Amino acid sequence: MSSQYARQEIPSQAMPNEIFAELMASVLHTGTPFRFQASGSSMDPFIKNGDVITVTPPAGKGAFWGDIVAFTDPSNGRLTVHRVVRNAKGRILVKGDNSPQPDGWIGQEQILGGVTTIERLGRPVRFGLGSERRIIALLSRYNFLLPSIRLFWPVLRPFFKGIWNEQSVKN
Repeated sequence: MSSQYARQEIPSQAMPNEIFAELMASVLHTGTPFRFQASGSSMDPFIKNGDVITVTPPAGKGAFWGDIVAFTDPSNGRLTVHRVVRNAKGRILVKGDNSPQPDGWIGQEQILGGVTTIERLGRPVRFGLGSERRIIALLSRYNFLLPSIRLFWPVLRPFFKGIWNEQSVKN
């Protein structure tokens, strides 16, 4: 086989969300992490459209507030990746960091896995997955996250150079 064929790119087509969710669940069920390119802006600025994220199988303890989880939305069966903003009686409230309303309460059994790494332009993005995730969840839960980022952006800018751009903070 000629090397020209080995390098030939096959045009990609989007897989329907529900089938993608089933594929992810099957891979995670084997204990294998699942990497894919995120689409959408509901987790902006922590996960941006085009970032590569890795989801690992759920830990035995379940998801805690501040964790970013992949789950199947019970209202429409679609795969969603959002942050846990509250835990209560074995159920969790999930919400996108850039979303005005939570997705609603889901059971731990609906969680496919947790986001463990985020890569942007080939570089790891660590902010949002460490201990600060709890503060982010609290601010997101009450819709104070984006106003807080905008307010403190002049102070935060040097820490996030190359990770966030000015446009995502101003919008």
